[in-house]
Amino acid sequence: MQQYVLEYLQERRRCGEKLPFYLSNALFSVYASALFSNWKISIIRAESAEMVDSSEMAQSIFSKLEAYLTTEETLDCVLEILTFFARQNSRLSILSVKSSFAKQVLPFFFSAAANMLSSAPEKAALVCSTALECAPELEAPLVRLHHPSDTSITVLRWPAWAPALSQVMNECGQALLNHPDGPCAVLYSRLLRQCSTVTSPQEEYIASRDDVANVLLDVSGRLLLKVQENPERTELLRLACALLVNTFERNDETTVTYLARDPGVIRVWADATRYVLGRPFDEEEADLRQALLHLFFMIAERMLLPKPRGGRGLDESFTGHYGACTPPRTREGCLAEQGFSAERMGRQVQPQPHASPPSAPRGPLSTERTREVEQQVIDIFSTYVDLVINTAHEREESQELRTGPTFVLQTERILQPIAEVLFCERIDLLPQLVDRLQQTIHQYELCVRARGEQQAVMHGSAAASGGGSDGFGLSARSLLQELYMTLAVQNMSVGAALSCPAETAESTPLFFTYVCLSRLSVIVSIFAIALLQGTASRDDSVLGAIASFARQLLGQEDQVTENLLQCLSLLDDGNDDLNGFGGATAPAVSTSSGPAAQVHIGILRSLFFFCGCVYETNLSRREEFYDITVNLLCYVYRYHSDQVALVVDANVLLTRIVDFGSSGTFFLGAGKLMGLIEAVKEGQLPLLQTPSTPQFGAADLRLPSEVAEARHGFLTAFTFYVETRYYAGFPIADVISTLTERCFDDARMQVNPRLSFQDLKAITKGIHQPDTLQLMLESIIRHKDVCWAVVRCEAAAAADMIAWLSALCSRSCQYMDEENLSTTQWELTSFVMNVLCFYFSYLSYLSSPMTTASDGAPAFGAPSSADAGVMLPEIADSSFVMNGGSTSTFFSFPADAVEAAVVYDVSDILNTFCSAPWCNLGIVLYYERATVEHFFCGAVELLTTTSVQLLMSEEGRARVFNAMSAAVNSCGHTFQQLHLLYMRQGVWNRLVRQLTKCLSYMYAPDLIDILYAILRSDHQARQRVPHYKGLEEYTLAATFNEICTLVAVAPHLTYREMSACFGLLQMCYDSAKILCGEYADRLLDLCSAYHRVRLRLIINSLRRGDGAHLMTEYMTYFGQSSNVGVLTAW
Repeated sequence: MQQYVLEYLQERRRCGEKLPFYLSNALFSVYASALFSNWKISIIRAESAEMVDSSEMAQSIFSKLEAYLTTEETLDCVLEILTFFARQNSRLSILSVKSSFAKQVLPFFFSAAANMLSSAPEKAALVCSTALECAPELEAPLVRLHHPSDTSITVLRWPAWAPALSQVMNECGQALLNHPDGPCAVLYSRLLRQCSTVTSPQEEYIASRDDVANVLLDVSGRLLLKVQENPERTELLRLACALLVNTFERNDETTVTYLARDPGVIRVWADATRYVLGRPFDEEEADLRQALLHLFFMIAERMLLPKPRGGRGLDESFTGHYGACTPPRTREGCLAEQGFSAERMGRQVQPQPHASPPSAPRGPLSTERTREVEQQVIDIFSTYVDLVINTAHEREESQELRTGPTFVLQTERILQPIAEVLFCERIDLLPQLVDRLQQTIHQYELCVRARGEQQAVMHGSAAASGGGSDGFGLSARSLLQELYMTLAVQNMSVGAALSCPAETAESTPLFFTYVCLSRLSVIVSIFAIALLQGTASRDDSVLGAIASFARQLLGQEDQVTENLLQCLSLLDDGNDDLNGFGGATAPAVSTSSGPAAQVHIGILRSLFFFCGCVYETNLSRREEFYDITVNLLCYVYRYHSDQVALVVDANVLLTRIVDFGSSGTFFLGAGKLMGLIEAVKEGQLPLLQTPSTPQFGAADLRLPSEVAEARHGFLTAFTFYVETRYYAGFPIADVISTLTERCFDDARMQVNPRLSFQDLKAITKGIHQPDTLQLMLESIIRHKDVCWAVVRCEAAAAADMIAWLSALCSRSCQYMDEENLSTTQWELTSFVMNVLCFYFSYLSYLSSPMTTASDGAPAFGAPSSADAGVMLPEIADSSFVMNGGSTSTFFSFPADAVEAAVVYDVSDILNTFCSAPWCNLGIVLYYERATVEHFFCGAVELLTTTSVQLLMSEEGRARVFNAMSAAVNSCGHTFQQLHLLYMRQGVWNRLVRQLTKCLSYMYAPDLIDILYAILRSDHQARQRVPHYKGLEEYTLAATFNEICTLVAVAPHLTYREMSACFGLLQMCYDSAKILCGEYADRLLDLCSAYHRVRLRLIINSLRRGDGAHLMTEYMTYFGQSSNVGVLTAW
């Protein structure tokens, strides 16, 4: 085959015909397939992989390719060989084949392609790059202690790689320097970056890695000089930085020596970094900024010595600078006198250096040189800090919803480089950030005072102070002048702003307030990320500093909170659009005293993020942390619950604190949270208010998906908190009962029943204790008539009701007290079953009006005097009863009658009633036999009419199979009666057909188990039940066909799966010999010899009646796996 392909390509070329690329590539793939098969067999046949010299094989193949093909065709074929070999090796578990490929094949082709860089640069560079990508990691470590910026490429047999690798690095680097815009520039850059990540565990590499590092450092330095000539070459700067960082991370000693030898190198890198940081903020250059900052972090970490730091210096310095804010509390719990610093109060700060030994090599730097490098590093990070903080008000605040406590917003990712070095022992940025925090808080206080002076002038109370027509008094103008001097807002002119019309000048303090809060949100987030990373674990004074500001910001007795509620709009033109303020401010709750206010979302989200990060540390035990958390939660829930992003953050934080279990009595019994409970009980939260009438139609009553998610998340988290608070011994004002009764309210159910059921589901998901669950169950029993009325009048609400009942059944399985023999439990079972039976009837008979009994419950047939449920219709034909008939006398569902979520919820309910002891199924069967029979038959019937794609989806496959398995495997007298019902209703037959389709769609071990249980019950019923004819022969034959195919093509089956499969084959063949034989003959006529010999053994053994030993015989010859995973035609 290999020779035929080469001769065909040579003949086409001699005839002057140029084959299309796709056709030649297909031929190369055929060639690679044949080559791989021969090569793999030769290695397997040898006693060890070392006995086969694959490099000689690769050399002979390469020589043959050069003899038949052109240079470019040869490289295209080699490229296909490498990719095909790599794909096959990733699927194989034969270590000898993988080792031969990594040690012999890859280095030869890499070297051959490296020698062709001058003749065919593009193709050769692509082959070299692919060879490095295909290098497998045969000995991966169990734990990686170091994660480099770029993943390392581990090569074996370093002597075979080293010469070609050095050649590639030199030639690619020289080509980029000579022609940075050449056609192969991108390929060369990619190849150079890959070469810089190459490592090897061999001693030869350790001995020569300094030479490799010197080559990479030389290329990086020359690229940097090229960038110095033309700073716009950011792509070359990106490559030079990547080469230096990768070398730094893998050989820091050589890199430190290189940087220390030439004093100008770090200076040039600093100039390039300042140039990039000084450019307009572009998202496409975010990775470049990150890489450059990471480089300077490594320079500081490897070349500078740790600095001593006082562990409590931040808190002490912060207490001496608070401006107009409420004076912060001291450690002793008293309030510091205004105007006195910590030193004047009699306390002195003693530095406490950390005695942490150096963990990395230090460069041979002199004292003067060390100060220069340190100053350059600090200058770079100071520039980035100033850039991020000063432009915070220009960036759009993120409206992303946090999906979990570790989710980081897009706006927080740009702070990563700052957080990385914030508490680095060698870069002391802490004083600078503390100063920015203090300065910005002071500026915010000036804004508050200026706004207060402005309002006083506007109301005429400061007319005597000489205020002008612009609305500012002398004091306010003085404060604004100070803000202009200290805030350094870009594109703002003092004269232009103060001489503008009055209606525009009024927004000047608002704009400054907005800028200050934006900057504070950035600073707080920086400290939060540092805490999350653990870089701030040695300095807990950060918490005290930010906690002081947060308490003043959110404390109800403080004027700052009142001002934060005021409007921050710059251009208030009467438009209340949510996105009218760049996403950073959003309208708050409308009040009767005036129009809707604006709230700065950024500062509140940063405080949520800060609290979440602090909660991961030991600092969460401090009382001030819970004080901040309580104020923040109550503030958002009570005043800004219409802001989805804020509510979601609050839900995540509240659930996290309660669920973790270490919240303590200070948080659980907080008085402000009791005020929140009272507000929820009184219905004062806008988040929980629903429209009573639609404005433009019924669709207007539906909440947007994000709003509904925030609402239901709050109900779940709030229920969890209230329940925990109750068990801790604190009052809860019976708020859960109030919420539940509010959901069952008749008027609300009539207007928006779907939202009521969704709220009930959210409350149910927050239940974690039996007493709360019992409270919910009693409420259901009291209001079941309301639920009946809703389902009868609005069928669209049934899906939400079923979802709620599914969650309720799941909670009952976890928290129901099984020893409590209360009637509530079986009443719940009866209620759920009757609701679902009513829903099944609605789906089955959409055109027929439903009748109800006198008590409001649905009636599915003629009323029974002895049975409160449904009367099973009389069946005249006894033969039909016991022949596994294909039609049900209960329901007839159309295909895919409901959406997937309903199918999965019904599956969960079915699984619960089959496996949970609390449901008292025997008692319900005794009193309501018809209801139980209709429910079980209807639930299984719904599964049989659902498409295979929905049943086998990743989302619901486990839920569906758990329900099926519970329905067919449950034992006891009750389930024996139900299984007989399945037989006479033809449910077994339809279920086996559906499972066979699922098995044909995709294999799953649960399918085999369920099929085996059904066929075993059918086989036993044939022997003991008179007149029972069992499953249809065509059904059994179709199952036989699928099981035969599975056994023949499965890559691997466990012993248990093999046993079940051969048991299924035996039972199918015993019950339908003729049809199973016909299906087997069709398979034999279709398939190739590889599968035919396997199938012939199976069918011949069954025809001889030797099925008892079939599995043993099959495994003796063929084992438990097949190398050909598709039933191919002969």
